[in-house]
Amino acid sequence: MAQLLPPERRREIRRETIGSLWLVDSHAGTAIRCACIDRSDHGMRLRAPLGYGICSGQQYELCSHPPGQFPAPSLGLALRRGVAVVRADISLEDESDQLDVGVLFDGSREARVTPAAPRQAAAALV
Repeated sequence: MAQLLPPERRREIRRETIGSLWLVDSHAGTAIRCACIDRSDHGMRLRAPLGYGICSGQQYELCSHPPGQFPAPSLGLALRRGVAVVRADISLEDESDQLDVGVLFDGSREARVTPAAPRQAAAALV
């Protein structure tokens, strides 16, 4: 059975990127764990669970770790960047209840990169 894919919007080369990231809405107190599918110079495609009301036009902070926690010491970095949702479609690539989310990086500010927490502090969270 043929699958319908959303029309391509990016004119940039996509690079497959696999990993977990968090969409954080500080105003609503929401942190949504997402899987990164691919990225380009100005955006990313994420896979997020249904039920959080993610829709086009919303602003989030894309983070390498959940709020109040430190990233794994092996990463060495904590990354945060503002993003805007430019599309949100139900994923048709598999049978799971997931949302395909396209985000555009906020051009008004660069990604904020900070050193990861010392190993002792991260170990205390486990």
